[in-house]
Amino acid sequence: MGKKKRKGPRPQNTRANPRARGADAMTHEQAQELLGTPMFPIVSGHAGLAAMDRPKRLEFLRQFNLASALQPLVSIQSQLDVAATTDWTEGAVERRLLTEADPSWVTLLDDKVGRTHRLIPPRSMTQLMREVLELGHTEPDGGDISVAAALELIMSITTEQLADSSPLDADPDPDPAELQRLMAEIASYTPEQSILANRELALSELANLQSNAPVKLELILASTFDLWFQPWPERVTDARVGDTPASAFELANGVALLDVMVVGQILTERVLAGNYDSTRDDLLADGAVEEAVEFVYENMSYTISGFRTRLEKDRSRGPVLDQRYVFTERPFVAQENGNLSALRYQWVIDRFFGAQLYWQTFFAFGRPTKGSTAEAFSQAMNYAFERTVGDALEQIASRSQKITRVVTEPEMQEEWAERRGAPPSVCDFVLVAGRACFLLDATNHHLGANLAQGIASVEEFNKDIEEAFVAKKFEQLVATAKKIRETTSFGIDANPVFYPFVVVPDNGLSSITSVQFDWRQRAVEPFRDLQGSTNAPVPISISELSLIEGLAERYSPGRDIADFIGWWLALPMPLSLRQLVDKAKLLAPIPKRMLRNQETLTKMIRDHRNSPRRDNPSRSQPSMS
Repeated sequence: MGKKKRKGPRPQNTRANPRARGADAMTHEQAQELLGTPMFPIVSGHAGLAAMDRPKRLEFLRQFNLASALQPLVSIQSQLDVAATTDWTEGAVERRLLTEADPSWVTLLDDKVGRTHRLIPPRSMTQLMREVLELGHTEPDGGDISVAAALELIMSITTEQLADSSPLDADPDPDPAELQRLMAEIASYTPEQSILANRELALSELANLQSNAPVKLELILASTFDLWFQPWPERVTDARVGDTPASAFELANGVALLDVMVVGQILTERVLAGNYDSTRDDLLADGAVEEAVEFVYENMSYTISGFRTRLEKDRSRGPVLDQRYVFTERPFVAQENGNLSALRYQWVIDRFFGAQLYWQTFFAFGRPTKGSTAEAFSQAMNYAFERTVGDALEQIASRSQKITRVVTEPEMQEEWAERRGAPPSVCDFVLVAGRACFLLDATNHHLGANLAQGIASVEEFNKDIEEAFVAKKFEQLVATAKKIRETTSFGIDANPVFYPFVVVPDNGLSSITSVQFDWRQRAVEPFRDLQGSTNAPVPISISELSLIEGLAERYSPGRDIADFIGWWLALPMPLSLRQLVDKAKLLAPIPKRMLRNQETLTKMIRDHRNSPRRDNPSRSQPSMS
């Protein structure tokens, strides 16, 4: 499936610039002031190099042993992943690698790397790993790829990726006249052309964000404890899914979730220590049980031939720059000698503790036909997701002087029921803050594989947004607002003003600028009757909701979170929540509740790991000290 060439230039790391109608009220300079300085990727020309095209790269890679070639790449990317989620020093890591690779490049690139440009965009590294797996030989001889060679290959791939969208993107010094011509062309777009261009941009940025967004282990563990180790909500009564999502995992996969997480903890510790290869004996000696180790080999790794089969299939589907599902599903290479080789720290922790747990369980239950166990599990997880949203909202409200109440869907349906057996269509939650009403609907809607990997068309994007959000969630938000305006129930002041949100999983839609612009346009007709009293709806991820909880906790009572949310949505240029926090120079603290959850799950895994179990007599017994 081909992609329409995008008219650039565009940064590879997503910090969206105003391209569509709706930003016209602001000058380009004002928009940049709000958005901050974007990070652009380093291309070969920046280093005075000619980019190696794909045939030259493949010829170069064929000389290397696959395992030896992968290891330095894994080490580089894992260092960057850890820096991105601890002290934000990716730029320092990149500058150190630059010095190690070639001192002559420092003069050319040091003032750019980590300041205005990224040297190693994650999706460029992912493509390089893909090419090594496709072409590296398995003979024992063949040296490691040097840091200099790795960086040259990455710059070449980045150049190729950008040139595929627009030649200007791949030019380190684009012609100012050509840039002016491009800006003039964009300024002359009709409204229809602007809408289409913005949706094409949203497609690219969503896939890019899914590849580039850092995964913080503490947050994943906190969210996983909240979602997987709590009893099902009362509405879940199907015995086929057990008492908790964790028990559903065991019923579907035949191995306890905590046993699998023990293996994940061991492997995460080893990767953090720079040990990217592990044997079965390593894992068993460190506290894993055999059935969980075998589960990891069978479900989280491929042999080299297995990878090559999947990678060939990926290439047949379309551009590979954002295709990463093979790696998030299988973040380990099962080597011929039996070693398990990690490919990337971020993929490893997401596979053991993140969203991959859902898909592992869902597909293990079998075909999701009507009435099936897989369908029952999916519905149960929707209820569990809704509960986690409600828990966060209760905490946010408790930290606000202005938010006086959290109203739930059952309360609204009971208040507004017109006849028995016909509850009104309403959203899941309302936060009451005087005239301000924050309407929230929770939808456990993940981006489809094509959308998340950058191979979907605008038509697919439109279909997904219209079916999952406009036709369902927008309708519920509007219906709720109208009921509130008619009745002013629940202590809401007269003439209310509405701030609608849809809360989605972390691998769902994002509140990036291009998506918010798109929702503003799509909301015009559904929200027409509320014109003048409502903002356009905004999608926020569950992590962004946790960020709001952390902000409310950190800055209360001096700054009320209700004012902050209202200020965010009143901006003429839509920004993602994280952009706004960065721009406002605010801390982004993890809520204390989540830190407690993270500590609880970490202790559960550690205690489970250290408990003597008869099914693994070969492992060392824990010390009594």
